[in-house]
Amino acid sequence: MTDTRPGPLDPTLVAVIEAGWPEMVTRLADRREAFVARAGEQARQQGLADTDSAARYLNLCFAFGPAFETRPENEWALALLVDERLGNGVKLHQLVLAGAEELVRRGGEAQALRASDARLLDALDRVRGADAPPLPRRACDIEALEFRALDLDWRREYRLEGGAWQHLPGPPAPPPLRVDATHPAVTRLCLLSQAASEGQQTRLQVRQAAHGQCGLAVPHPQLRWLGGHGLMAAQGHAAQTTSWSVAALPPPAAPQGWGALLLQEPSPELTLLELNSCGLRDRGVPLGSQHIQLWAWPAQQWLLTWQRDRLLEQTWPRQTSAVPPPPASQGLRLRLARDGAPRAAPRWAEGLGPGLENALLAGAERLFAAWSASAQSPRMSLRAGLFNGHAAVTWGLREGADGLAGDPLLRVVGDFKLGMTLDLLLNGEIEQAGARTQLSLRIALATELALQLSRETAEPPLAEALAPVQQAIRCPVTLEFAPIAGETGLLWSEFGPATGALVGAFGLRPRPEGGGAWQWFLQLALEPVVAPMAVQDPLLGRSSQHVALLGSLPLLDWSLG
Repeated sequence: MTDTRPGPLDPTLVAVIEAGWPEMVTRLADRREAFVARAGEQARQQGLADTDSAARYLNLCFAFGPAFETRPENEWALALLVDERLGNGVKLHQLVLAGAEELVRRGGEAQALRASDARLLDALDRVRGADAPPLPRRACDIEALEFRALDLDWRREYRLEGGAWQHLPGPPAPPPLRVDATHPAVTRLCLLSQAASEGQQTRLQVRQAAHGQCGLAVPHPQLRWLGGHGLMAAQGHAAQTTSWSVAALPPPAAPQGWGALLLQEPSPELTLLELNSCGLRDRGVPLGSQHIQLWAWPAQQWLLTWQRDRLLEQTWPRQTSAVPPPPASQGLRLRLARDGAPRAAPRWAEGLGPGLENALLAGAERLFAAWSASAQSPRMSLRAGLFNGHAAVTWGLREGADGLAGDPLLRVVGDFKLGMTLDLLLNGEIEQAGARTQLSLRIALATELALQLSRETAEPPLAEALAPVQQAIRCPVTLEFAPIAGETGLLWSEFGPATGALVGAFGLRPRPEGGGAWQWFLQLALEPVVAPMAVQDPLLGRSSQHVALLGSLPLLDWSLG
């Protein structure tokens, strides 16, 4: 098996260390190499496998003896070495400082330890090369960070007040976000803003409180913001308090004619914020450099409302002079707006007008064809008012309970009062077992979806919050019959009740195509219609059987959005 342990330290580094402890080297004499090897093995056991840490640990062993941290009087050293919150560089820095204080207390060579460690750091920098940043010598860390969202006066939301939808000032600015020893670090900041081409943007303010000062050529604290805009950088005093505009992506483009897809959540613009320091403290756990993703979502707010009062009436067989459905604008007022400005949405108006009614007529044609195969002298009449009433829904992103530290939520507020009426009557003559009857089948649907919806927090989830905006339909088929006397004397004496119903659902559902949007929908189908009947024969008496009047039949599968 290959030995993966680090090899012996560079003799040059060992010589630098030994130069600081001539008396110790003299006492060790020919045991010097064994002493260095044992210190290296102990460093490996403590997880100090990198060259820098192993060399500085060896220097401490010259001051305190090999495996010094295992002795009771050096518990301070063991506590630092086993602290998993500290990186090796921080451990060794704090070990040297604590060791020097301990030597002062014991009357030892504290100055020799400091001087030897300083020379060793210089030697390590030479080994690392000119291209590598110098090893930190002094405390340099971030004491605290504060993030604020500024310039939010442009934000507005739609709210229903006094019976009217108004475009009013939005929510208050999210509280500032603090990161320090008592407030956990974050990996992501979430802002709501606008695209650069669409108006004012949110400004992000970053404030840093520094812990110590390293004195490097490129001083800390340091701030770097990287993204599609390029690189923005500040350092030293300029990085302590700075702010800049953060642009979001443009809103998602809707297909031609739609204006917007209902409840579609936009995507964020991702950039990277780096807050750099040496991450070195004389005591305690450093906050260290911070690498934070900055997610900026579009903050646009939408409003879609309609008022519908349209009736569709038709009879079959259809006459060549049958009146077509009324124009889309008749009996329908529809409004789509974004951030206080109207948006053209002809496909919404077309879908709620002729689109819906033509889809219903196509299903009715299929039903009449099926009825014509069962009945003689078939006739059918239809009177329907679908989605009549009013509907209004506003949606857009707003900050969640975690403010800048958490994902925004899709705010959805709606007001719905939608009636669904459909009166379908089928007439004809049926002959069965030598007897005839005049038959009428009726489907009379009357239901209403009436509710107010307000989702302004992350709970419940969106799908759960919108579940009430969907209603199932089940309307049984009823029938009436009038026996027709014939020469045979056979008469229908009983008929029904029939099985079968108009079934389906309507309301809001996610778009099957995906993309995070929702759509209005209406589905209607007819279950098989079968009825028991009895015939009275003057000679043979009563006989019974079942009559299949209509089979299973899809009538309507309409969606909008």
